[in-house]
Amino acid sequence: MSRNKSGCVFSIIVIAVCIGSIALMGSQWSLIRNARKSHLMSDYELYLNNYPEGRYSSEAYESILRLWDAMEIIDLLKYSSVSMSSSYIDKYNDLHTKYDDTLFQSRLYDKMRIKCLKQYQSALQVNTLEGWNRYLIYIPEEFYFDAQNKYDSLYDEIWGTEESAWKYVCEMNTIDDYEEYEILYPQGRHYSEAEKRAVGLRVDDLFGNKHGDLPPMEKTSKRDGRKSTVQVTNSTSYTLTVFYSGNDGKRIVLSSHETQTIELLNGVYRIAASVDASNVRPYAGTEEISGGNYAVEYIIESKWY
Repeated sequence: MSRNKSGCVFSIIVIAVCIGSIALMGSQWSLIRNARKSHLMSDYELYLNNYPEGRYSSEAYESILRLWDAMEIIDLLKYSSVSMSSSYIDKYNDLHTKYDDTLFQSRLYDKMRIKCLKQYQSALQVNTLEGWNRYLIYIPEEFYFDAQNKYDSLYDEIWGTEESAWKYVCEMNTIDDYEEYEILYPQGRHYSEAEKRAVGLRVDDLFGNKHGDLPPMEKTSKRDGRKSTVQVTNSTSYTLTVFYSGNDGKRIVLSSHETQTIELLNGVYRIAASVDASNVRPYAGTEEISGGNYAVEYIIESKWY
């Protein structure tokens, strides 16, 4: 009688274990089947997140590698602004830290190295500071190769002397490059021209975007000669930068509630002003300065609509 009971209990346990195994396999099968149907990397990842050593884990790893390897390669040198949020590079970083499977990581690394070598060859062919800088920003550090040395060598070649630097910035004609020249060569023979061109580009940019109208300057007195003075008061609670583009190209930076005076050659000027606050739009306008002393005050008014 006791043997029968014991055998009965044993049978029930075996049946329960079998039912549990069937349910587990059914869940694995359901996930891998969905991944096969959708052919989405996220569905294969869902399987591995639940069953990293499951019956179909090798298939899931292989499918993820294949799908990742087929992702579009963005040529970093072709875009002025590259969003890498959904790129193969960001996905590599995600997969590289998410899974511990040795074979998967080794194959992932090898494939990524090949992709980065293509980017490296592209940067090498173009050989510009911008190209190498993009490479160093977006490519994982383990695949830099000698890109940092290439960037440093080219930087020294371009910026090492004032004349080579000036030749370069004239070719590039960008705000950043003119301002880099000013930082490196504050006593340089082309400093005034660099500032004039940088200010002109800044004003072009501010005029080309949405802006308010600058308040007119008040002429406080006449003045003989080729130059005029402008007294600027910043009555805002922000740091204010005012750009003057015309016969001169100058800028002044004023702290909150500060007053400064700037001297300018007479003529017609495009003037733009902005503060260090993203919620305050810039202002721009045109003024003729014709021999005298001028004054202007900048304030910010809040309007409700």
